[in-house]
Amino acid sequence: MPNNKMASSSLGWALIGCGGAGNNHAQWAMSTPGVEIHGFCDKLIDSAERFHQKYGGSYYTTDPERIFTDSSIDIVSIATSHRSGCCRLQCKKTSVLRKTDGNDHI
Repeated sequence: MPNNKMASSSLGWALIGCGGAGNNHAQWAMSTPGVEIHGFCDKLIDSAERFHQKYGGSYYTTDPERIFTDSSIDIVSIATSHRSGCCRLQCKKTSVLRKTDGNDHI
């Protein structure tokens, strides 16, 4: 059975970690055809809001669960430091390290 996302013109994207490295991820999302920015998450609400204002998207939050349960999001970039405590998150989306690995999940 074909995946409905194949017929879709864009993939939903969200970011967890709205700090220095997060800017690189957000700039990638903005410049990549077929990627639509949806949400930003950070433990500091002001940081998430700042990214939302700068890069757009539908919402910002301090709750990573909102990102992981959002059915409109296909790609989650995690740009947190090991010291942030966010590394304890359980990823519920398929992880892909290389573009060729992702072909089975699109």
